[in-house]
Amino acid sequence: MALLNHLGEPVTPERIIGENFNKNRRNKIITASDMDNTMFANDLGPLVFLEKLADPRFWILDFSEFARILLPKKYRKLLEEGTAGDVPELEPELCSLALGLVYDIIELYKHVQKIESSINSNGNGSEQSLIREFARKMMELDHIFFTIDVILAEKMNGEILMRTRFFAGKHPAVIADLTRKVFEIKKTSVDRPIELPITPENRHTANQQISEEMISALHKGNSPYRKIDRYVKTIDDVRDFIAASVKAGIPTIVATGNLNAIAKTAIKSSGYAFMQHQHFRRKNTGRKPQPLVVGTWLQDGENGTLHPRVKDRAVLGEFKAQRVKDVAAGLNRDPGISLGDSYSDLPMLNDSLDAGGIAILIGKQLEEIREKFHKAFNGKSPENNPKIYVSVKN
Repeated sequence: MALLNHLGEPVTPERIIGENFNKNRRNKIITASDMDNTMFANDLGPLVFLEKLADPRFWILDFSEFARILLPKKYRKLLEEGTAGDVPELEPELCSLALGLVYDIIELYKHVQKIESSINSNGNGSEQSLIREFARKMMELDHIFFTIDVILAEKMNGEILMRTRFFAGKHPAVIADLTRKVFEIKKTSVDRPIELPITPENRHTANQQISEEMISALHKGNSPYRKIDRYVKTIDDVRDFIAASVKAGIPTIVATGNLNAIAKTAIKSSGYAFMQHQHFRRKNTGRKPQPLVVGTWLQDGENGTLHPRVKDRAVLGEFKAQRVKDVAAGLNRDPGISLGDSYSDLPMLNDSLDAGGIAILIGKQLEEIREKFHKAFNGKSPENNPKIYVSVKN
């Protein structure tokens, strides 16, 4: 990885902070970083979800209850209207594919349930094939929902569907345990990569409709979910920058659409553990302690467990930016530095720039980042703004 300025020249974290913020200014800003594909090269949500599928208790729901959680009625109605061409903002083909995936996922769930009830806990090859196709199609469905999340939020009064709804009925400690298991996978682990194929045989044995070819058409090539690398990679440039930010005395937080319990455990279990010991989090600072993580949470259920519905709103886009500003205001500071990789982070990134701060964009290639964020910053592209830096693979 390499940290570059807007001209593509290498820079160090210390130089970035030193050239943009004098000591007085450092006392008036915070740093906020996205997590998935920014602090880590992975999206942690799917990895935690894969761990959950290994729990036999995941498969004990009545399939009608599972179907209701998977796609509530109002979302099904919207997708059906989109398929019929009655929602101009939605592509009929995409809505049809989503409904097909929902049908397939429910059928797979029913078939795994039958096998679970008739065999010993370790299952068999047939069950593994069904579970892996189930996992794959869940991720493909999530991909579609995130593709249209802006439209969903507009049509559903700010609500979007997230795979986190399947943590309903669980205590936050269970989510933390699943996340710890994800971080226990080593670089040399034999089971580090996991194949998630769509098996032709399941088309007949489990009444499947959606084929690999149909999903490839969605991605305009091979799906990134065909093979999942379960080893969590820290992005070194980001870790080093966050360490420099903390060392400079700038309160540094994580702002993520992922669940709080996942993000907090990820920090504690990784090379970012040093973030937990920042001065601003101590109770004796004279101010109300501010959170280290601004993340999505679910509504409270019974006995300390979680409800399927998101509490307030998912921490994405404008709401993520607002939550960061709330933390900054609680510390009598501005959002001066932001790190992110996607358009969902754009409001947060722009807030830092508008406050006279900087933005750091994370990606694989310099040109790819420039193209993705072309004219995204008040009409300016990254290469035209000296306050924008990038982290790319060497």
